[in-house]
Amino acid sequence: QRAETCTLTRQSRATRPHHTPGPTLAQVRVVLLVPMAVEARPLRRALGNRIEIIRIGVGPASASEVTSRALTELSPDHVIVAGIAGGVGRHLSVGDLVIPSTVVDDATGATYRSHPLTGLDSGGSLVTVDRLHDHRSLTGRHPGIDAVDMESAATAACCAAAGVPWTVVRGIS
Repeated sequence: QRAETCTLTRQSRATRPHHTPGPTLAQVRVVLLVPMAVEARPLRRALGNRIEIIRIGVGPASASEVTSRALTELSPDHVIVAGIAGGVGRHLSVGDLVIPSTVVDDATGATYRSHPLTGLDSGGSLVTVDRLHDHRSLTGRHPGIDAVDMESAATAACCAAAGVPWTVVRGIS
């Protein structure tokens, strides 16, 4: 059982200015969350200052804390979690891009459905873990998963609590 919790509620979102999300990246205020500096650097080079990029650290506890703070301070219309993930599905290769339609928290069993922006086709599932697991035990608990990471479910939980749509975009490493 995980000790961290998301500090936001739907009511706290109501106290911030309301934004009506548009269907594309250009029409919404997006915050891009990445766990590590090595994931942030190429995105900063490609995007410059057009999108706020925030390092959330590695693991669910750090992701939850930083996501909560970003939602409160920046009031985004949409959150994107980006970076690398482990490929679990046999159909995936290093370098493939995964945009899961569902994210599962391995510790709690909670399942979150993503809200991809227009132009991002989602499919499959990603499981968030708090430590390394062997392939057999992970696929035994979550048959059919495509990828695994350590942050997305924590961010999804915070976004769900705040009523903010989110998307995960992960490259398989």
